[in-house]
Amino acid sequence: MPLDWSPLVELLRRSHRPLLMTHVRPDADGLGSQLALADGLRGMGKGPRVVIASKFPPRYHFLDPGRAVVENFAPGDKFKSCDAVLVLDTGTWGQLGEFGSFLRSFPGP
Repeated sequence: MPLDWSPLVELLRRSHRPLLMTHVRPDADGLGSQLALADGLRGMGKGPRVVIASKFPPRYHFLDPGRAVVENFAPGDKFKSCDAVLVLDTGTWGQLGEFGSFLRSFPGP
């Protein structure tokens, strides 16, 4: 059965500043998904924010030299300006660390 991607496409079209998150202790799948989606969204004129909720693994520094794209998550209002959240490479609350609390109270999609 084919997947209906139209709800995701519509969400991405409506969102101007999405927050892209992956699981704690991110691996190449999670980081690569975030960075690729962020690049595509920037190509659409969007302003995505790429965030992780744990340390950036040194073996993946080549993906974001100088840490110009990937931000560290910290509780508070730093990410309240985001208008949507997309969690990539996990569907488990337990893999979100302290970001889970933020996501549960996030007012947007």
